[in-house]
Amino acid sequence: MVIPAEFADVGNFDGGFATVKRNGKWGYYDAQGKVAVPVEFEEVSGPKENLALVKSGGKWGYYQVGDQMVISPKYKAAGLFSEGLAPVKNEGKWGYIDKTGKVIIPFHFEDAYSFSEGVAVVKVNGKYGFIDRSGVLVIKEQFADVNSSFQEGVATVKNGNKFGYIDRKGNVIASGYDQVFPFKNGIAEVRVEKTSFSLFAAVGYGSGTMSIGGPEFNNALLPQNTKRGYIDQTGKEVVPTKYDFSSVFHEGLAAVNVHDKWGFVDTNGKIVIPFRFDEIGFPANNSFLEEKLGFFCGFAKVKMQGKWGVIDTTGKFVVPAEINSSSDLMGGSFGLLAVKKNGKWGYMDTNGKMAITPQFSDVGIFWNQALLDNEKSYYIQS
Repeated sequence: MVIPAEFADVGNFDGGFATVKRNGKWGYYDAQGKVAVPVEFEEVSGPKENLALVKSGGKWGYYQVGDQMVISPKYKAAGLFSEGLAPVKNEGKWGYIDKTGKVIIPFHFEDAYSFSEGVAVVKVNGKYGFIDRSGVLVIKEQFADVNSSFQEGVATVKNGNKFGYIDRKGNVIASGYDQVFPFKNGIAEVRVEKTSFSLFAAVGYGSGTMSIGGPEFNNALLPQNTKRGYIDQTGKEVVPTKYDFSSVFHEGLAAVNVHDKWGFVDTNGKIVIPFRFDEIGFPANNSFLEEKLGFFCGFAKVKMQGKWGVIDTTGKFVVPAEINSSSDLMGGSFGLLAVKKNGKWGYMDTNGKMAITPQFSDVGIFWNQALLDNEKSYYIQS
């Protein structure tokens, strides 16, 4: 047991730490089951750069993990440390402090965010811009909003009702999108609302939904299609904004959907595996990846004509589409894929032949060994 069973609430581990709650107070435990931050604060956040943001008496301060309070709670609002500095609010204005609590950038911003890639987003005169570590505006205040600070040398910004991207000099490299996402491995997802509309009658709205009713109500035009694609860091659409759905890229391929059929494209927008699948799954049940859709260790789960199978990155079936449920097909690695037949798990090779006869009540994916459960748990080598 890593964390004692004595808390009203326990969060998931993130960065090696998990939040715990007892008697209305919060703290952190580390992955070794040790107290990282005492369970005595109204709120906690982080930790980052070995400092947790903690709230006591309605004010925010910083606690050094496993040690002591290093910056007493005195700020009405504050952010996490990043690149050695943290944004804090004092008397209605934001500035930045270092890890000793010394004010490095004075309090004269309307809003401020953590540093990323040497710059930070700040709000001046109702507009957003970027400052360097000395507090100098290196990209002047000009944006209505900033979705994210710089990642891979690019930041997402908003002007008017549209979103786009800028480089480190403030030059716009792409614009005119309805939704944008941060860059990862040189590409970013973008979305547009196509101009096709349908005429309905709006009877009310709430929590982001709209009800459709009869002729006695005012008519409303509702957008029909959100189309998705990807751009590179030059602003070029490497995957055109024409797909009904697109996943993040796994192993160089993204699952995309057009007219209820699924296929895969590469980072150049080339259709590598045609649109012929009814559904796409993910062949790993316990993955750390952010989006469980597409390829993992060279395999992807797909559904055709009501049955599930597994394909490789060329689109070839390595497990025929003959499995009734997605949950009976785990996928795998090292050329072995976990398959459930007649209530028991075994392993199939990439030629579709059973390499290990179905005999286990539960299994795991091979790395250099696999965890099996047949009343008792044990491992087998790959």
